[in-house]
Amino acid sequence: MSPAPWLLLALLRVSSAPALSADPGPDRTAPPPVTPPEAPVAPSVWTGALTGPSASVVPVWLVERHTLPLVRVELSFDTSALPGPPGLRDALGAVWGEGTATRAPSAWRAALERLGADVSVGCGAVRCWGALDVPTEGLAEALALTAEVVRAPALSGPSIARWRRVALREWRTDWLGPALVHGRALGRLTFAPAHRYRADRDRRAFDGGRARVRAAWRSVLTHASPSVVVVGDVTPADILPLDAAFGWLATGHAERPAPRAVAPASAVEGHVFVHAPGANQARVTVGWPAPDGDHPDRPAYALAFRALAGGFSSRLSLRLREEEGLTYRVDGDDSVEAGRSEVALAVEPSRLPVALATLASVLDTARTGGFTDAEIAAARHQAWMEAGAEATTLAGLARGLWRDRRAGDTPGASLNHLAMYRDVSRAEVDAAAARWLAAPRLWLVSGDGDELEPLLEDAGWPVDTRWGACRAVYGGRCP
Repeated sequence: MSPAPWLLLALLRVSSAPALSADPGPDRTAPPPVTPPEAPVAPSVWTGALTGPSASVVPVWLVERHTLPLVRVELSFDTSALPGPPGLRDALGAVWGEGTATRAPSAWRAALERLGADVSVGCGAVRCWGALDVPTEGLAEALALTAEVVRAPALSGPSIARWRRVALREWRTDWLGPALVHGRALGRLTFAPAHRYRADRDRRAFDGGRARVRAAWRSVLTHASPSVVVVGDVTPADILPLDAAFGWLATGHAERPAPRAVAPASAVEGHVFVHAPGANQARVTVGWPAPDGDHPDRPAYALAFRALAGGFSSRLSLRLREEEGLTYRVDGDDSVEAGRSEVALAVEPSRLPVALATLASVLDTARTGGFTDAEIAAARHQAWMEAGAEATTLAGLARGLWRDRRAGDTPGASLNHLAMYRDVSRAEVDAAAARWLAAPRLWLVSGDGDELEPLLEDAGWPVDTRWGACRAVYGGRCP
C-alpha cells in the first residue's frame, strides 16, 4: 500500500528542515559582569535668601527635579547652640505638629489632605524642622498651612501632659531593656554630660508644663539658625510664596558653633561590663577616636572604616558573620561630628570570648596590614551607591543639603567630597588605618552578669569598670 499524501508531505518538510545548530549560544553559567558605579554628581543648586520685614538673612537652597509634579520644602532650625534641658525640646517635638492655635487640629489636617500634602514638624538632637511634601500645584496654600503651625502651634496642655505621662513611664522602665541599657551606658562613657548626643535623662527633663514648652518653642524661633531647602518640580520663580510664609522669622540668628567636645579619650584601653539582668544576648561595642571632617586623613580613613565595618561585605562582617557564624550582623558607625568610630554586634553568651578575641584580632590586622585593592574599591563603590541612592529622592537630597549647610560647606559639598575618593590611594588608606586604629579603644560589653562574667574571667578578658543597669541608665539608683 502506498503512503498517504499527507505522510509524504510531512516527510518532505522534515527532510528539508535545516539541521539543528551545534552553537551552544552564550554562556549563562556565570552572572553577567556588573559595571562599577560612578561617583555621584552634585546637583545644580540655586542659592537665595528670604526677604522679610527685618534685616535677617535666611538662606534658601533650591534644586529643580522635574521628574514628578512634587515638591519638598524643609524649614530647619539649627538648635546646637540653644541652652536649656533637651527634654523640653523632646516635648516640643512631640506636640508641635499636632495643630495650630488659630483653627481646630482636625480642620488644619483636613486642609492639608485636600491638597494631598503632608507636613512633619519635630525636633531632634541638633535640629527642629517643618517639612512639607505637596503636589506642585498646591505649594502656595500648603506653605501657608506649614507656616501657620510653625508660627502659631497649639501646644495644648492636654497634649503636653499626655506626652509627659508616656515619656515618664518609658523612662522609668528603660533599665528593663537590654538594648537601652547598653545604649545609655555607651552615651555616658563616650560623651561629656552636656553633649547633645548623650541620651540619658534625669527626672527634671519631664517637668515641662505648657509654659516651659512654649518658652522652648519661642527660643527655637528666636535664637536658632534657620534655613530652607526646596527640592522638586519648581523653579526659583515659583517659590516666592516662601517670603509670605517664612519672611517673619526673627533677626540675629548666629551661625552654628563647633560641636561640643567629645569626652576626652583615655590614654589606655578601657574595658567596661554592664550587668543587664535577664538579657538573652551579649552586646559588644568597641570605639576609638576618628578624624573630623576637616582632617587631612578623613577621606582615606572613611574608606578604611568602610572596608573594615561598612556593611555585609566588610572585613569584620565577612569574618564574624560569614566565616565564624558568631553574629547576624556587624554595625559600624563612623561619626564625623562626634569624632568617634564604633563597631557593635550581638552574640550568643557562650560565644562572647571568641567574638571579643576575633574582633580584636581583625582590628589589629587592619592596623598593621592594611587593606587590599579589592576591599578599598568595594568601600568606594558602596559609598557612591549609598549617596547616589539617597540623592534620588526628594527627602534624601534635602537631607544631604541640610548636612552641607550645618557643616558650613557649599551646597553639594558632601557629594563632591565623595567623588574625590577616586583619588585616594591604597597607601593613603593603609596609613590612615595605621594611625587611627592605633588609638586606645573603649570596650563595652553588656548582658546577664551571672552568665557572662565567669566566661570573661576564664578567658582572661579584663574588666576595669562594672556597672549595674541602673547606673548605666540613670547614673545611680533606678527611679
